[in-house]
Amino acid sequence: MNLEQIDDLLARIKIHRPYFMKDMKKEEQILLKKEWYKVLINYDNSEVNFELNEYLKDPSNDSKIPAVYNLVSNLKKIANKNVDYEPRVYCKICNANIGLKNYQKHHDRCSSIEYLSKMALKYLNMKLRKEELRNLSDEEFEKLYWECCNSLLKRIENPIELHFLKNSIAAHEGKELNLDLSMIINAYSTEKKI
Repeated sequence: MNLEQIDDLLARIKIHRPYFMKDMKKEEQILLKKEWYKVLINYDNSEVNFELNEYLKDPSNDSKIPAVYNLVSNLKKIANKNVDYEPRVYCKICNANIGLKNYQKHHDRCSSIEYLSKMALKYLNMKLRKEELRNLSDEEFEKLYWECCNSLLKRIENPIELHFLKNSIAAHEGKELNLDLSMIINAYSTEKKI
C-alpha cells in the first residue's frame, strides 16, 4: 500500500468509527499514519480493504477500532506471494510496488491520472479522487481520459501545452501530427523574455 491508499483506508475507518483519531493532535495523526505505513507497505491495498470490510461486518467488533495488525493478520506480504521471482519496482508517481512486467502499463495509467489530476486542479479547481480512477477498467479509463483531453482543448490557453495536447489526441486518433516546432520555439522564447 502507498500513502494515498493508507489515507483512504484511515478515512474509511473514520466513517465507520467516527471517534477514531478524533481527539488526536495533528502530530499524533501523522505519527499514526507513519506507523501504519511501516506495516501496510508490505501488503496489497485491495486485500487490506477486504479485511477491513470483514472486520466491520463481524458483530463482535461492533464499535471496536481495528488495529493495523487486525487487518493484516490473515494476509501474506506481497513479497511472500511471489513464488516465481519477478523483479519489483516502485512507481515514482504513486509509490506502488509493481512487478517489472506490469510496470509500463501501470506507469502509463499513473502518468495519465497525474495529468488529469493536474489539469482538473489547474483549470477546474477540482481535486480528483485518484484511487477511483485507478479502479476503473482499462476501457472505462481510456474513454474517460480522451473525453477529458478533448474537453481541455477549449480551456488550455498556453500555446505549448495546447500544441502537445492536440498532437496527443491526433496520435491517439491515428491522424497526422503537427510537427511544426517554430510556434513552440517562438512561444518558449517569449516566455523566457518575460
